[in-house]
Amino acid sequence: MAQIHSFSVISFLRENKKKDDLHTPVYLRITVDGKRCEISTKTFTSKLLWNSAKGRVKGNSEETRAINHTIQSFETRARAVYSNLIEKGKVVTAEIIKNEILGFEEKVRTLYAFFVQTLSEMKEKLNNGYSAGTLKNWEVTRGHLKEFISMQY
Repeated sequence: MAQIHSFSVISFLRENKKKDDLHTPVYLRITVDGKRCEISTKTFTSKLLWNSAKGRVKGNSEETRAINHTIQSFETRARAVYSNLIEKGKVVTAEIIKNEILGFEEKVRTLYAFFVQTLSEMKEKLNNGYSAGTLKNWEVTRGHLKEFISMQY
């Protein structure tokens, strides 16, 4: 059964990061179930040319059309990713949509990999927080974990 989420995408000017009056960055805000993420569109515009109701730049110049096209592309991509996640029945969060748009891959960490990483960090701290006996016990536990995972999965 598909879950119903509140979802919205808006574009806005990020006033606190402006370079000057003519170069205010345009950001995209993705909100899913009240949690939001922001993405920089890597475009800049003047506050005087910004239409906050439409989330677009006013005017008909080539530069204005390019900025508006970039904003539209980001919004379209966010909606497409959201729809795709819903269709596949996956977890939908603003962060996941943002990472998909930006092309970041979600790190998949397994329990065993996490355990091995923790064990290697402990080995680095041998005699400086961890004793040899503790490391030996953790090594035995790692072996049991590996055996359990191979038998169960």
